[in-house]
Amino acid sequence: MADARESGSSRSPAERSRETGDRPLAIPDLGDIVGYQMSLAIGTIRRHFDTHCSHLGLTQKQVAILWILDDSPDTLQAELAKILKVARASVSAQMTGLFEKKYIKASQDPADRRRMLLRVTAAGQDALGQGKKATEMHEQWLASQFSADERLQLLGMLQKIHQLDIAYGPLFPR
Repeated sequence: MADARESGSSRSPAERSRETGDRPLAIPDLGDIVGYQMSLAIGTIRRHFDTHCSHLGLTQKQVAILWILDDSPDTLQAELAKILKVARASVSAQMTGLFEKKYIKASQDPADRRRMLLRVTAAGQDALGQGKKATEMHEQWLASQFSADERLQLLGMLQKIHQLDIAYGPLFPR
């Protein structure tokens, strides 16, 4: 009887390689690196959203921005960045597309004319309605990948990681 290793059916990821042109590429065993696995999972989740919501012409972040501005009109760009935990430049890049589509508008703050207050337009409200439906379907798909107990465990672990940022301030300030 042939050894499983000889047949190649149970080689470890470190032992496996794939051909890329003329040279084999060694694939390291990264299975127990939590941050790497989380990054892969986030990529899978983002690709699912993008694939199934591309008809909206919105990213997850843009839907989130519309959602926040709908719930809290007259929010500042700096406040959006703080809520989303991203750099202001990242919010600015996402907002450019929303301005171009006329989903949001800016107006001067009467108390401080240097500040621009952001609001969702009527067209933005329509896009947000579609975005909420798409997000709900995406969340249902994601939730269906786990049992109820697994989902609660996952949420608990993710919230625990998020609490580090709240408890200690940004771990890596921008």
